[in-house]
Amino acid sequence: MFATPLMHAVRYGHPALAAVEPNQSPERAATARATADAALPLFERQLDRRAWLCGDRLTITDIVAGSGLGFGRMIAYQVGEAYPNLQRWAKAAMARPGAKPKR
Repeated sequence: MFATPLMHAVRYGHPALAAVEPNQSPERAATARATADAALPLFERQLDRRAWLCGDRLTITDIVAGSGLGFGRMIAYQVGEAYPNLQRWAKAAMARPGAKPKR
């Protein structure tokens, strides 16, 4: 609903992946990005009264959705200001130790 479309937007639209995805398609990338955008209101409502997507603690749902944001960084995808709950969640999810780049 969110992570997979962002992964597809990267796969079909990021030039660095052209070597592994010979069927690059700006149209498919744009459609995937629009699908991710369409899910934002649902996530915003879900986070209205809770810290994480499924309650008061981190679950696999947050990890998968957060991985979508990680892919989204490759295409400069950002959650807009119209979604303050989602921005708060994204900041918390990306601040977790497992979300930090390893060097």
